[in-house]
Amino acid sequence: MTRLRYQSIPVDQRQALNVDHARTVQSLYSVQKKTIYLRPEWTGKTPADLSELVHEMVHHLQNLNHAKFACPAESEKVAYEAQEKWLNMFGHSLASDFELDPFTILIVTTCGENG
Repeated sequence: MTRLRYQSIPVDQRQALNVDHARTVQSLYSVQKKTIYLRPEWTGKTPADLSELVHEMVHHLQNLNHAKFACPAESEKVAYEAQEKWLNMFGHSLASDFELDPFTILIVTTCGENG
């Protein structure tokens, strides 16, 4: 899934982003295929597992509604918010289950200087 996530990024940009050492991709939504990809070991038995599906379902709904964003990172904001709300219902959080603190989420949901 990590390969799928980063395959559209040119090789020189992947090297600049240090993709080889990027966070392991837990789940992925393909806009073109309208398909959610989950890890082979995903079971859906935990709030954290289900939160990954919640996150990707947000992207699916964004796609079906033809939502427009200034950059791909911007589409992550609502997905992370929905995922956090789901986790909170079970006393969990993005920080506790995925080691994603608010600052990291801010960075990954904000467009860079090049959009």
